[in-house]
Amino acid sequence: MRKSVLIAVMAAGALLLGCTAKQYDVLSIFFDGVNAPPPPNKPAVQQVVQRPPAGQPQPPARHKVVHRPFERKECSKCHDVTQGQSNNLKEQPPALCFGCHKEAPFEGEVVHSPVEDGECTKCHQPHESDQAHLLRSAIPGPCFGCHEKDDFQGEVVHSPVEDGECMKCHFPHASKDDFLLRSALPGPCFGCHEKEDFQNKVVHSPVEDGDCTACHNPHASKEDHLLKAALPEPCFGCHDKEDFPGTEQHSPFEDGECTACHNPHASKEDHLLKAALPGPCFGCHDKEDFPGENKHSPFEDGECTACHNPHASDREFFLNKAIPDLCLGCHERDDIQGAHEEPVLEQPGSCVECHSPHASDEDALLKERPSARAAARPPHSKIAQRAP
Repeated sequence: MRKSVLIAVMAAGALLLGCTAKQYDVLSIFFDGVNAPPPPNKPAVQQVVQRPPAGQPQPPARHKVVHRPFERKECSKCHDVTQGQSNNLKEQPPALCFGCHKEAPFEGEVVHSPVEDGECTKCHQPHESDQAHLLRSAIPGPCFGCHEKDDFQGEVVHSPVEDGECMKCHFPHASKDDFLLRSALPGPCFGCHEKEDFQNKVVHSPVEDGDCTACHNPHASKEDHLLKAALPEPCFGCHDKEDFPGTEQHSPFEDGECTACHNPHASKEDHLLKAALPGPCFGCHDKEDFPGENKHSPFEDGECTACHNPHASDREFFLNKAIPDLCLGCHERDDIQGAHEEPVLEQPGSCVECHSPHASDEDALLKERPSARAAARPPHSKIAQRAP
């Protein structure tokens, strides 16, 4: 009886808690539903990671760019480890760095202040980095550790600045040129801009002298074309405002549209004009406003500035002189007075009363046929009297 009770108790425990392999073999003879014992534990397999011996290249580290001594576990190349303090450098940068790196690229007439001060780790990680050249962050990030970010922001940003390509124009360590430029201006500019666009018979002196930054901000500006100020202000950095006097101002000049007529860099025309005169004039003035088979020789020869000041004047139509003094620059006084009975040269503006200054279908550039004028008023000249 006691044996049966013991077996029953063991069976109940096995059903609830499970049993050993030996118990299972006995109880499963008498009872159904006995929980099978768990499988025996297998001994853990020890995984051995094979590493190259010390002094040999190690597997890739967490970052994609690893400093070679760190990759090779050659800590003692930079650190004094004799006293177990691996953070003690053998020498201070940049002398420490020159144990591997050549000094020449870090020497020049202009040396970047972090290099000069031995602050290599201001820009570079000493061990590993996700950036090329072990930089602490992508360019221009490290640059803004010293340089003010606001100085490189504006409505118009130079594409190398916008793309973080500071090294397109500047050396990071040292240079023989100001501002650590890779070469004297305009050299870096021609890395992107076509050199041929800045060459011609007439070259603007700032371009010729490589003084691009006389007019342009190299990084950012609120003005188009990275100009330092709205036109015409950059022009007045060289040109004297007093050379453009006059109460009447030509609208392109008044509106600061100097480049409506002038190429700011180079041109085949004098005065850097975009085209030979009268070409630029017809950019605004309509050719149809100057009809006539007979053309005034200055107009026909494109010598608009023989009579007109292209910028400003105290006289109407931007005339260089008052009429008839302007006309006497080409016409002989005696020839004019000899063709007229009245003293026309003593009357201001008298010439354009009868003559068109640009072109006409009539002889002598007359505005009307002499016969028509004679019918309207008494003849005042020999030309009018001779008219049929």
